Amino acid sequence: MDRNKLFLIGGGVLLLLALGVGGFLLFNKKTPEPVVVEKVDNTRQNTLILAQDYLDQGEYQRALDLLDTLLIQDATDAEAKDLRNRIIEARKTVLEAEKDEERQSQEDLVESLEGLGNSISEQTIQQVDPAELERQRQEEELRRQQEELRRQEEMAALQAQIAAAEERRLAEEARLAALSQAEREKAEEVLRLIDEGIRYLESSSFSEAISTFDRALGMDSSAAPAYAYKGESFFQQDSSSQMNIQEAVKNANKAIQNDQNLWVPHNTLGKIYSQTKNWDNAVTEFREASRLNPENSDLLFNLGKAQYRARNFNDARQSFEGCVHLDSGHSRAYYNLGATYFQLGNIDSALASYRKAAQADPDYAAAHFSIGEVLRRKGNFVEADSAYRKAATLAPDNFNYILKLATNLYQLGRYGEAETHFRKAIGIDPQKPEASFNLALTLMKQGKPAEALEYSVKAVQLKSDSASYLYTMGEISEALDMIDGAIAAYEKAAALDTSYTLPRINLGNIYDKRETYDKALEHLLAAYRVDPDAVKVNNNLGNVYLHTGLYENAITHYEKALSRNPDDTLMRYNLAIAYIETEQDDSAKSTLTELITIAPNFYDAYYRLGNLLYKEGDKQGASDIFKKLLQKNPDYSKRASIEPLILP
Repeated sequence: MDRNKLFLIGGGVLLLLALGVGGFLLFNKKTPEPVVVEKVDNTRQNTLILAQDYLDQGEYQRALDLLDTLLIQDATDAEAKDLRNRIIEARKTVLEAEKDEERQSQEDLVESLEGLGNSISEQTIQQVDPAELERQRQEEELRRQQEELRRQEEMAALQAQIAAAEERRLAEEARLAALSQAEREKAEEVLRLIDEGIRYLESSSFSEAISTFDRALGMDSSAAPAYAYKGESFFQQDSSSQMNIQEAVKNANKAIQNDQNLWVPHNTLGKIYSQTKNWDNAVTEFREASRLNPENSDLLFNLGKAQYRARNFNDARQSFEGCVHLDSGHSRAYYNLGATYFQLGNIDSALASYRKAAQADPDYAAAHFSIGEVLRRKGNFVEADSAYRKAATLAPDNFNYILKLATNLYQLGRYGEAETHFRKAIGIDPQKPEASFNLALTLMKQGKPAEALEYSVKAVQLKSDSASYLYTMGEISEALDMIDGAIAAYEKAAALDTSYTLPRINLGNIYDKRETYDKALEHLLAAYRVDPDAVKVNNNLGNVYLHTGLYENAITHYEKALSRNPDDTLMRYNLAIAYIETEQDDSAKSTLTELITIAPNFYDAYYRLGNLLYKEGDKQGASDIFKKLLQKNPDYSKRASIEPLILP
């Protein structure tokens, strides 16, 4: 690696040009002689070929519609029946896969932890006095009592809904019992057809389900359940088809119009609204479905998800709690309850819910990961390590799980292990810059700046608009004595984010060392305008003013920096020098005396203090200070100059 220059290797952009080849129609001006051929009916064969083509393209419903026309003409057509069965099987497989994917994306509310970043950051755990801890404990106990009372009220409301549903069921039984024999037989046949249609629906035989519900409606055009399940069949058959959605909405609304006590059409409408991210209407429909069927945990689960998406977190919490009350093994509901508590700022309850999710499903990787996230947020890196490892074991190819495990190991100071897992994360997805950036930081902790620079450059290439990435690249370059490269990186970082003071502080320091004081002041004053109380900004400004002889300005900034960091010994010494240069000897003596008390081995402070005392005529005081200095450091570099000043 060339240590004198910093190479930023930009990524190349590949432009693909698509060439379209048009077809030509050639028309012969000469009229051909008519040819008489025997007419052959290829309709059946062409229909089979077209249906197969639709199957290959995944257009299952269009293929089935074509085959229905053949089977209506000949129900014994073996080839058509065989192709139909293959299409139905293929569609079931695809629908199951889509449902699994939708379930995962909808149920795991991963954005619950969006406030936790992917990059390493220092975390300070503040100490709390015992009185404050007791006050917090009492507040937490009061909150728990209030929450328990609220839960009891909610459970009472749930039981009331269940009782109302039972009353409706009994009323329906009484209505049927009051019918005449003929009416009862007709009603029972309608119910039988509806049950048959539901079985078709449950087996994903949607065309058969719709046809069966139509037969029921043919016998009773006001049969609300048939409309309800017919609408649900259209939705499940193809929720991406506008025609199916229109049919689903139409039938759901007809069901509600005929019977306002059915939960199914409201559930169908809720899912349609959720699909279009119309969360407020989804909440309205799911809430009504849940009111009508209060013992269905999945309805409460869907209601909670819609409320969460609508950012009605208190309502979502109530729905998820109701869900787990009905189904104590509902791991996704516990997980989403944890996400909801997290949004409400109740971190302890979030952690408890995530742990219940993991207990209900020990192989639930997202639950273990979220446990790690909360523990890490609380500063409990040791326990977080165990949770992250469990998640990473269950999902070894999940980039984010491996990245967070590595980040947590970094914060535990286990840099070798952190390096291993950051490299694994890069192997999973080399195009994500976070892993390369954090690996660079980890390598720096292990004293490997040359290797760190390689990954820092890679991170910048992947995310060239990140001021923090460029700043880190500048720091690593500076550690390698590649000062020009460091300046280039710091300058770019400062230009990208004018409120980012760190690159300007380092630029000020570099230019100060180079004695390019105008540039040093330019950057440090820009940083000062952003954060006038920053210790580093004021200290570095003090240094530049000290070096340029502007001692009063130096004093102003050193004093400001020391007011926020009184234990910094070098700053205190430099302040004393500025006092000496402005002949503020009393302030200088006081500052040096304080410095000696804080840092008894700061030898130059003794030297400066002794000289001040000698200058004032306090030869005994100066002699005592010089004696202490030589007792502490017999090899002090200026021994020869002070020995003559020591009194016998």
